[in-house]
Amino acid sequence: MQKEHAAILYLNPPMRLATYKIQAFMELGPSFAHLYIYNEGLHAMGQLSEQEYQINKLRYSKKLVEAPVQPLTREQIKEKQRLEEMQRTIQAVMTEWDNPKRNTEWREKWLRQAEKYKDQIPEAKQLIERVKARVFVP
Repeated sequence: MQKEHAAILYLNPPMRLATYKIQAFMELGPSFAHLYIYNEGLHAMGQLSEQEYQINKLRYSKKLVEAPVQPLTREQIKEKQRLEEMQRTIQAVMTEWDNPKRNTEWREKWLRQAEKYKDQIPEAKQLIERVKARVFVP
């Protein structure tokens, strides 16, 4: 069976050494290292769309052996749970924002909370942006 997509590369010693360096540095298998380099070259030459380039870059940069995931400490678990709870709370706040029963003081309180978490919780940043854009009707 013929593989039309297969290609044999005859690399001179400097190119082969450079390929080995990239393979080792990025912790890739031989085929992925070659395809990663090929993808970079085609993109640099303007022969791949940005979308196709990004897809290939993700595909061919997967490490040969994934690093083991370190278990979280108790403090990290508690912090993660606290952030997840705040995320759910801010989501609920966003759904209640236009409720006429909610006064300005309530909105200001949650806007301050969102400011505290804007770099940790995407919904907090989203709430701030919506208020600034006046997407909500206070």
